[in-house]
Amino acid sequence: MGTMDRAPDAVTPEALLAEAPWVRRLAGALVGDPAFADDVAQETLRRGLEHPPTSRAGLRGWLATVARNVVRSRWRADRRRTGREQAVARPEGGSPVDDVVARAEEHRRVVEAVLTLEEPYRSTILHR
Repeated sequence: MGTMDRAPDAVTPEALLAEAPWVRRLAGALVGDPAFADDVAQETLRRGLEHPPTSRAGLRGWLATVARNVVRSRWRADRRRTGREQAVARPEGGSPVDDVVARAEEHRRVVEAVLTLEEPYRSTILHR
C-alpha cells in the first residue's frame, strides 16, 4: 500500500515513532526498572509498527494498552519460567548426610554383588 493509498487519518510509522519518548516514559512508570522499561517501550513500538492502529485518534491510549499488555505478557512469562526453574531445581546445599551415606551403602552392595558373580558375567558387567 503506497502513501497515496493510506486513509487520511492513518497512523504512519513516523507518527508512531514520534511517540517513542512518551512510550518510554510510560514504560518507566509501569515497571520502574529502566532496562525492563526500555524493553517494554521497544516491544510496544515494534508491535505498533507491525500492526498499527487504524486511526490517529486515541493513539496514546492505544499505545498505553499495548504497553500494558507487553508488561503483563512478560510478567506471566517470567512467572512461568520461575515456576519451571523451581520445579527442576536441586535443593540448596546438596543432599543431607543420611542420603549420601545411604547412596554409598547401596553402591557398596552393588559392587559386592557384581564381584560375587561367576565369569563371564562378572567381567561383562565390569567392562560395561
